[in-house]
Amino acid sequence: MELNQAVEIIKQQRAEIARDRDAMQRRKGEIAAEIVRLRGLPISFDDWGQYLKAEIEDQGKDWMGRLPSAILSRGSFKTPQNEIGWDKFEREDGSFAAFPLVDRLVTFGGESAFGGLCALFPERVHAVLMERITERCGGRWGNNDLPTVEERRAAIARLEQEDESLDKRRAVLAGELDALQ
Repeated sequence: MELNQAVEIIKQQRAEIARDRDAMQRRKGEIAAEIVRLRGLPISFDDWGQYLKAEIEDQGKDWMGRLPSAILSRGSFKTPQNEIGWDKFEREDGSFAAFPLVDRLVTFGGESAFGGLCALFPERVHAVLMERITERCGGRWGNNDLPTVEERRAAIARLEQEDESLDKRRAVLAGELDALQ
């Protein structure tokens, strides 16, 4: 084989590798665009309800996490609960004193009661909200023709796996290109 033929073969291989590399780069751009598109699509009412459920759970956990310090501090109450005398809870005749303990616990002395309701009755809060929203706007929500969040997650996982595969193949091509230098 002549030197000119060998040089021509190397040029052709380099050009082929460059075309493959460019095609992979285009595909990586398509993958990135598809992931952005999938993440930007609106969600269905059922998917929204799952996010509502997660928010209710977070609100309840947050409220429960603040409960001990709220009870034992002066922030929510004029006197921390562990410093209040028995006489404020019960009258001499044994009857319950008019002390707004429950209201103050649920609202921490002025906040919305939603966190307390989420902590104490998360399933019921979710069910009632979903029922009321369904009654008022569920039929107008739409988006049922779009992929569910679960389907999108699966598609994105496949796309990310393909993207990683392209990165590995690109590294191999770079090595082949270096070997032809």
